[in-house]
Amino acid sequence: MKRISLFVIGMLTMVGVFASSKTFTVDDDTDFWNPERGFYHYSDVKLNGQGGGGLGGGNIQSCKNDNMSLLFRYFYLDRYNTGTAITQKDLDMIANDFVVARANGVKLIVRFSYGENGYSSDNNWSFTEPSKSGMQAHMAQLKPVLAANADVIACVQAGFVGIWGEWYFSSTFGKDWSKSNAVSDRNDIINSLLDMTPADRCVQLRSVHYITEYIGNGTRNYTTNLNDQTAFSGSAQSRIGHHNDAFCADKENQGTYRDYNNERTYLANLGQYVPVGGENNEYNSTYTTGAKAMADMEQFHYDYLNTEFYSGTINNWKSQTKDGVSYYDIMKRRLGYRFQLLSATFSNEANVGGTMSVQLQMKNSGFSNLYNKRIAYIVLKGNNTTYKLPLKSDPRLWKSGQTTAINETLTLPSNISAGTYNIYINLPDMYASIADKKAYAIQLANKNMGWSNDGLNDLGMTIVIKTSGAQGGGEEGGQQGGEQGQGDDDPSHDYATSIDFMTLAAQYAPAGDKSTNGIQTELSAHYYTIASSSDGNVYWDNQSGPDGGLGIDNPNTQHDISFWVKANSKVTITVGSLNGDGDPQNGSPNTATITMNGGSAVTINANTTTEYTVTEPTLFVLSTLPDSKGWSWNRIQQITITSLPTTPLPTVHETAPVVVKYLDRRGQLHIVRDGHAYNALGL
Repeated sequence: MKRISLFVIGMLTMVGVFASSKTFTVDDDTDFWNPERGFYHYSDVKLNGQGGGGLGGGNIQSCKNDNMSLLFRYFYLDRYNTGTAITQKDLDMIANDFVVARANGVKLIVRFSYGENGYSSDNNWSFTEPSKSGMQAHMAQLKPVLAANADVIACVQAGFVGIWGEWYFSSTFGKDWSKSNAVSDRNDIINSLLDMTPADRCVQLRSVHYITEYIGNGTRNYTTNLNDQTAFSGSAQSRIGHHNDAFCADKENQGTYRDYNNERTYLANLGQYVPVGGENNEYNSTYTTGAKAMADMEQFHYDYLNTEFYSGTINNWKSQTKDGVSYYDIMKRRLGYRFQLLSATFSNEANVGGTMSVQLQMKNSGFSNLYNKRIAYIVLKGNNTTYKLPLKSDPRLWKSGQTTAINETLTLPSNISAGTYNIYINLPDMYASIADKKAYAIQLANKNMGWSNDGLNDLGMTIVIKTSGAQGGGEEGGQQGGEQGQGDDDPSHDYATSIDFMTLAAQYAPAGDKSTNGIQTELSAHYYTIASSSDGNVYWDNQSGPDGGLGIDNPNTQHDISFWVKANSKVTITVGSLNGDGDPQNGSPNTATITMNGGSAVTINANTTTEYTVTEPTLFVLSTLPDSKGWSWNRIQQITITSLPTTPLPTVHETAPVVVKYLDRRGQLHIVRDGHAYNALGL
């Protein structure tokens, strides 16, 4: 073979452009409507036992008029301050408030309290509230209402205890938790609040020392804080945020900080991962200026604030300016996250079922970060069809004040049609009930970027999808698709990743309950598909033991869970019970089987872990057949996929191959790989 010097290689002209890039202009001036962030409007209702006083159009219209996606909702339980059960009519009214919010594209910050009256001064107050067990009974009543409406809950403020639900003036626990057993009682209340609140939503506590003492079981623990690995785990600690109802009112924020320096240091880190918000209640010319308040918002990662209270403070923020712009306007744009795309690079060609490269530079110029889970998608639209490809990068870790580099390779669907596709970025809500609603999707803060009615950010870029073998940008592109190296995988499949159904069940379903929340989103994100589940009985079952995990039960229907596995992999499948938990409606045990690449079915036994080793790309189909009474019922608990070591190719070069392609003056294609020249046939 003919050797070509590195000098000559450096002088060669590359064939085409195998990736297209674009830079974008950020928009720091526009006030975008984006979910779960910003200033909010306030509303309240006193439950009257008859279901009256539900959320009205005026509150919603205020949000729309002022471009605010959050509404604070106070539910006053004065009627039930002796511990009597909440009536079904009032529970229905609360549920309907969420219906109204959902129909209008807003999310609610929720708090429950037994009243707002009874305070004259710190030493002159009177208040009636239930016992601890009475409060917990009310939380248990409210739990299913909140679970059914988690999609439109931004977060839940602790509430319940004391006047205004602010945990200070309490007849049950004493002023500032002064009665005996304060720590254990408070921890019991926190645990009940976490149980009442949907598992993927946070509870905000009024003061930072409540958080550190809960973690330290009575002793303030400043060392155990959240980080990128422990945040969003679903643990109690990862679900506790902070609401400050005396924001910047004085140095200590009227008792919000009891250990000023340590607590502020702790909160500055914590606020990156959990919701932080509240309101100001008093203007202080030293501590509540626009400059001082904005510095605190940035330091502690504020997501939201009350736009109505305290009005004197709000008006001062509106009149005080920075570089000719009011502090209020700057705050309104920067509260929470503010994502701005700086640049994007994509493959400009890819094969059907092949891969496309994605490189994004995403800046977050907001004060804070996302606190509720969300998946970012690259969306391809063309040929009257739409394909959504999930990114692995977690938008909750696109941190404020930073630019995140996203470099990923996405696998295209095997059934995508050849053609030209427009490229979009989509950040929809995780819940299917609102995932297609524009009001709940995130708009990037860029100038001249299209924003479609289905919540897609139009990048103004395209990719050409070709049939297999026609792509010119691969390593062996001149050889009609080339040959795969040892251990390479078939590009026509979306290969599944490991998935722990027990962990997901704990996240998406309260203990013992069944819920469809998040199932299709989670499965598709891991490249699993479910067939024959048209009636919707696919659910997370959050129970310990064999009856937990992903459950499927439909009458007289075979269920298939299918997924592709790469070559040279070990697959471990753990299943629980196969015919429910002794329910009389079940007949003789149903059968679960595994088939691989259409081969013979292998029976799976209940409560077992089975390993399979594959040496080629393999389609697994896990099937459950109906029992003698027509029920198809199983619990899948975990699927783990591990790559096995392969025999390496002989090492010819000490460095990675350098591939250059060029056309000579006669139009003939040449390929130079590590200094060796080939023609288009690879000779």
